[in-house]
Amino acid sequence: MSRSVAGATCLLLAAAFVGGCGGAQDRKVTVPPRSYEMRGMVRQISPPEAEERQIWIHHEAIADFVDIRGNTVPMDAMTMPFHIAESVDLTQVEPGDKVSFRLDMDWSASVPARIGFLEVLPGETRLGFEENGTPVSAEHGDAH
Repeated sequence: MSRSVAGATCLLLAAAFVGGCGGAQDRKVTVPPRSYEMRGMVRQISPPEAEERQIWIHHEAIADFVDIRGNTVPMDAMTMPFHIAESVDLTQVEPGDKVSFRLDMDWSASVPARIGFLEVLPGETRLGFEENGTPVSAEHGDAH
């Protein structure tokens, strides 16, 4: 995949995650809900008083991500904001923590991407975008 196509794909996916793309009423979705087991490093957490609970995670690449059309498109490692299910406890999570999480995707929902489970990993855990334990910036403008 060319860098420009990969970048455009990532921007579309980010817009879908954050904005919900208008919900199911604006599009016909035939892709069944799917979950992804993922790992990454927490970059930012919305304050407790925020209207929408979100967490920004620099996540590892997803080789088998399925887009709204049902196509499998690899997603590079990058930092993205994710909505969080109400059942997920963030009281023990801080920026800089390495985490394992389940991303629940339902393209027919008003918010298609939501973290349904999250746990903190040991600090020495090596992630797929690190060199010698230090995060490596992704090509999509990821800032440490």
